Amino acid sequence: MKIITVISIIITLLSCGNSQTASSNDNLSKFNDFLGSEKAEVLEQGVSSFDKFLLSNYPTIDNGKRTRFFLEQLLIAYTTNPDNIWTFDTESNKELIAAFESSGMRKEIIIYSYEVPKENEEKSDLIPIKGETEKEYKEREKLEFSRLDSSYSFNTYGLYLSGLSKFAKEDKLIQPYVEARQIAGDISPSLIINGYLQEDYDYNNPFFKRMMVADFYLGLIMWDIERNVK
Repeated sequence: MKIITVISIIITLLSCGNSQTASSNDNLSKFNDFLGSEKAEVLEQGVSSFDKFLLSNYPTIDNGKRTRFFLEQLLIAYTTNPDNIWTFDTESNKELIAAFESSGMRKEIIIYSYEVPKENEEKSDLIPIKGETEKEYKEREKLEFSRLDSSYSFNTYGLYLSGLSKFAKEDKLIQPYVEARQIAGDISPSLIINGYLQEDYDYNNPFFKRMMVADFYLGLIMWDIERNVK
């Protein structure tokens, strides 16, 4: 009788686990549909790139512990120079960032200040230079515009955060993050990292992996590209 009871419990637990996995996969599928195939594919590429980055930098650490180790080092890196902490595949990073740009996925996560419409603000045109062609003027205007305001911030109205809100709403750890982002927008990276380390997050959760890409990995590879520009 006891054996039958134990078997029943095991079957029940396995059923719950399979049900949760199926539910998670279904929610991820809906999330991807919400983003659109091109954007979803690019974000998946970001997750794959991040996994390869972790494996390359922490080859001797168990798979389940690599993300935690990365977060611990990342917390230190925000107050020190990260140059010698990690190795990157810069050429692959360039291709990945280009894909984020061409698909429009980057704008769904972060937007540059000059991309945000400013109401009731007149555009100040550059003074033309004598002998300058129209093409040269427009190129100079574009460069100046970017130079004046190239900082970026988290997009609280983008499809990425909206998708997390809609399709990861059953996750009791992800939803407080979503609500905090919706209210505050940009949040200190150290606060986010500490939250990820202190709370019982499932680092293998596909939504959490996407959060890692959006919160930190994109910024890191953009930094890697910029530092290698000759």
